[in-house]
Amino acid sequence: MLKLTGSPAPFDLLNNQLRSLLLPLKVAHDCFGGCKGYLYPTLTPNPCLECKTCHNMFKPEDFCLHTHSPTNGKNTCFWGFDATNWPYYIRIDDETTEGDELILFNRNQTLEEEENRLAIFIQTYLARQQQQSIP
Repeated sequence: MLKLTGSPAPFDLLNNQLRSLLLPLKVAHDCFGGCKGYLYPTLTPNPCLECKTCHNMFKPEDFCLHTHSPTNGKNTCFWGFDATNWPYYIRIDDETTEGDELILFNRNQTLEEEENRLAIFIQTYLARQQQQSIP
């Protein structure tokens, strides 16, 4: 069984055809060396972002902290970084890389349409968080 809550869990149990049915968005962030992945809006409120490299699943605020890039031996400090500001860090990844067509096949969305889907996801996610914090 696939674990979708708690700590990041491997998502590579699903084949690419099943992943494509979840209508993923190709996303990236540039914090701490950056990371690329897939956003599955239908999986919220569970971890809904899959790292393209390790296939672990993350909540948005955790994904923007995740990276596989070496820091060339220097400590990186982003003054003012706050993971709760994740909507400002996660963006649509418009670069085409090997393997994307396997997950995003039969998708003819424009960049603008994908950006609109990301904006809707952010609004929905934040509204759900706000509702959960109201006693």
